[in-house]
Amino acid sequence: MSGITLILDSLSVTFAKFVEPKFPRARAVDGGKLEYSANGNGIGDGPVFEQPHLWTFSVYCTEQDMRILGAMYHESDVRRRVLPQINTEITLIDKVREYQERSPRTRVIAPDASEVAVGTNHVSYYAQFHVWFVKEPEFDKAGDKRIAHLSFQETEKFTC
Repeated sequence: MSGITLILDSLSVTFAKFVEPKFPRARAVDGGKLEYSANGNGIGDGPVFEQPHLWTFSVYCTEQDMRILGAMYHESDVRRRVLPQINTEITLIDKVREYQERSPRTRVIAPDASEVAVGTNHVSYYAQFHVWFVKEPEFDKAGDKRIAHLSFQETEKFTC
């Protein structure tokens, strides 16, 4: 099933009905940029490390989904404030958009998914990520439907 699953200990919720058709994953900062020298030669510039991912999306949800999201946010915020920090990361399983990279893969594959070779040096697969809430979940009601507005940022690679 296509969707995004969030897991924090015993709390888990999956969303498959998005309000907008846009895929929710993007990079926190665009990668490189191209500038030109005085004589017109291209000069590439940008960060030397892989940019973390952001997920910003709105989904249709139930009252129970709202409760679970509220509990996840509260628990991760409480853990964040404890020193030394205990595990504050939420596992985000993205089965909406496959992740592509050079072989061998660097992230854990989503449950019930497999990697697909792309050419001779790359792979594509549904991946799992470690994330933090960017901000507290926001909720709306549209008629008899409830909508959750969510934002997450990748903390580090969820490695194999």
